[in-house]
Amino acid sequence: MIHFRYLWRSITLLISLQVILLMCNASSDISNQKHTVDSFYKTVIIGKYYEIPDSSQICKIKPYISKQLQKLLMEARITEDIRADNLTEPSPPLIEGSLFTSLFEGPDTLLDIKADTIAGNTFLVRFQHKINSDASNKREWILGN
Repeated sequence: MIHFRYLWRSITLLISLQVILLMCNASSDISNQKHTVDSFYKTVIIGKYYEIPDSSQICKIKPYISKQLQKLLMEARITEDIRADNLTEPSPPLIEGSLFTSLFEGPDTLLDIKADTIAGNTFLVRFQHKINSDASNKREWILGN
């Protein structure tokens, strides 16, 4: 049980620090950092990353994340797989929903990325999620630190 608590705390930290950790592999140039954030979220949106990413999904986002975050994601995936193998009854995964955004269903579209000049090395990322196929029925939200 301690291992799952550690995993939960680690994932919570991961979500809180995700934008900062994404910047670890980018240069100090704002446009390069913005490109890294843009590429990361486009990969996540197109790949429909829900729950803890599997190894092939982690490989796809590897250019945009720090080695520390990559290691944490791999450990979380291994822990989830071991947990799932040991279950005797169906059970939901430890982490459900979009891990890298604040909406369970995840975004449909990346609308805009703006550098937060006050915080530095932080970006505000605006997403859109269509509730159904009706384009007029949509929600937007901003993810930042």
